[in-house]
Amino acid sequence: MIKKQYPAYFFVAAIFLILISPTLLSNGMFMDGLLYSVISKNLAAGLGSFWDLHLTSTIYPHFHEHPPLALGLEAIFFKVLGNGILTERIYSLTTFIITAIIIVKIVKLVRPTISDTYNWIALLFWISVPTVIWAVSNNMLENTMMIFTSLSVLFAIKSLNRKRFLNIILSGFMLFLGFMCKGFTALFPLSFFFWLFLFDKNFRFKQFFFGTLIMSVTIALSFGLMILIFPESLDSLTMYFNKQVLGSVESVKTVDSRFFIVKQLLLDLIPMILISCIFYLLSRKTKKQKPEMIWIWVLIAMGISGVLPIMISMKQRSFYILTTFPFFAVAFSLLIAPSAESVLTKIKNLLVKKLFLYFSVLLLIVGLGLNIYHIGKTNRDEEKISDIYRITEIVPQNTVISVHKTFGSDWAMHGYFHRFAGISLDRSREYKCEYLIVPKGNTSAELNAFEKQSANLTLYDLYKRKK
Repeated sequence: MIKKQYPAYFFVAAIFLILISPTLLSNGMFMDGLLYSVISKNLAAGLGSFWDLHLTSTIYPHFHEHPPLALGLEAIFFKVLGNGILTERIYSLTTFIITAIIIVKIVKLVRPTISDTYNWIALLFWISVPTVIWAVSNNMLENTMMIFTSLSVLFAIKSLNRKRFLNIILSGFMLFLGFMCKGFTALFPLSFFFWLFLFDKNFRFKQFFFGTLIMSVTIALSFGLMILIFPESLDSLTMYFNKQVLGSVESVKTVDSRFFIVKQLLLDLIPMILISCIFYLLSRKTKKQKPEMIWIWVLIAMGISGVLPIMISMKQRSFYILTTFPFFAVAFSLLIAPSAESVLTKIKNLLVKKLFLYFSVLLLIVGLGLNIYHIGKTNRDEEKISDIYRITEIVPQNTVISVHKTFGSDWAMHGYFHRFAGISLDRSREYKCEYLIVPKGNTSAELNAFEKQSANLTLYDLYKRKK
């Protein structure tokens, strides 16, 4: 049975590699992911500690904006693979490979009446989500958190059939680990037993209550044990809660409407809906089994429960709901599984199957080739990165450079300098720095104390202090 699935899995992997090829191995990254890679690299180099992370000498030398687990795990990759610009991409890709394996395992548990020949459809739905493809290359904390939220649901489902107590404890512990990656947004799978109770008439209130209670107690005990063993963790999490959680609810605003995240969800689900419609239209004249409606409703409801709480805050970004898409993907795969089976079982011609295998392998080679082709290229911030590389050829590594006040909030600039050369940027002029960076063509009076350095720069001018 596994061998029969190879062509389909090759096909899905090929589509995935082609979609991520322009960005996975090329230079340039979304600002948040860039800063996370800097922190992880620093931790691997001994700058800061797990409970007291370090960004740069001048910006967040004590970083407590997020819990540290995802950054600590990524630091292991920097320890093993070194500081090359591909390290964070390899880590990020690894998180998606692990999540894909978990998705397939979830499908096998919730779809016992349909041949597992079609488990790959859930993966096809998952990689059809634009936010999923975007996140692979951009090193988001949600990439790691997605592993633990998916594992939590996997263990919760397993608890329905065997080793109930142990699997519920494991499910709760996975949510604790998910929280330690990105905070409260990891806790939405706590709703799993509630939705099962609501949609499955055979699932009793007692099972819902004790299942949710055991998960919650496990999470609480995990925090208690962590604080007991690592007392410094309490200070770290307290600062995170005050800055990030309370701050985002009370003052931070990145969208104009609380419904932004709902709109983003609907946009991301469009490819799943279209693919589902295609399978349905192709199979509407054939006799089909009924889909697993209970699991479809449970998984969709649980996915929505990971979206709606974000509306509490006006600080919203599309990638905040990344961890919900594995469950929407499984739900949609269950919905169209009967249609897909009726369509695909019609293809009995051995020659057609072999041609599909060859086509999938060829497509996989193309996907690998496209990713290799983009190594060394730049997918965003090209001029900025080019200038920064030239400046780091002149300025010693691990130093502090003064920058013009207009660059004070250019977080990507801060991130690239420290990621490439360990250079911190002083926007407050607290340091008497040897070098100064100003916007191209700037003629301010303070430049009289500096000599211009030739570096063929596009966006910046580099000056060195006169002796």
